[in-house]
Amino acid sequence: RFQNVGLKGAPNTQTFSVHSPLLNERVALGMLVIHDQLSVINQTGVHFSYAYRIPVSTKYNGTISFGIQGGVSMYNARYSELEIYQPDDPSFAQNVREARPNIGAGIYYRTNLSYIGLSMPSLLNNVFDRGVGYETIYQTRPLMLMGGHVFKLNRMIKLKPNFLFKMVDNRPVEFDINVNALFDEVVWAGIS
Repeated sequence: RFQNVGLKGAPNTQTFSVHSPLLNERVALGMLVIHDQLSVINQTGVHFSYAYRIPVSTKYNGTISFGIQGGVSMYNARYSELEIYQPDDPSFAQNVREARPNIGAGIYYRTNLSYIGLSMPSLLNNVFDRGVGYETIYQTRPLMLMGGHVFKLNRMIKLKPNFLFKMVDNRPVEFDINVNALFDEVVWAGIS
C-alpha cells in the first residue's frame, strides 16, 4: 500500500501473510510479516500464530477458535537525517534502533452464516524512553470486536453486513460498518 505517491517520505506498507490448517484440521499455523515506513521511521514485524479449533454441534456447523501469536518488531528511527529547526531538541538528538517483542490473543466463533470475534493483537506495552524525560515511542494495545452475518436474499444474491469495533488506550472509539452484496459468489460490491 502506497499513500501520497510522489511525496518524499510518504507512508507505505508491505504485508505478507500465510496460514494453513494442519492434517487434523483442528490446529492451524500462520506467519505475518509487515513492513511500515513513514519518512525516517520504519518498522518491520514478524509474527507467528497458532490456532486451535473446536467444532460445536449446532445445525449451522459452528466452530470456536482460540488463537495466540508472538513475534518481534524491529523499530528504526533515523532522526539524524531530519532537518530540524531547533538543533538542541533532545527528542531528535539520537537515532533509535530497537527490537520490541509482543504477543496477542483472540477468540473467534463462526457458523455457515455468521461470525464474531474478540482479539487483542498487542498485549505488551512496549515503551521506550530515550532519556529525555518522557516516552518517545509507545506501542498501543488495541481491543477489537468484529462480527457479521450473511443474509440470502435469493439463490443469486447474498447480503453480508459486518462491523469492527476498536478501542485503543484513551483514544476515541472507532466503529466501522460495512455491507457487501454478493452476486452468484462471483462479483462483490460493498460500501463502508
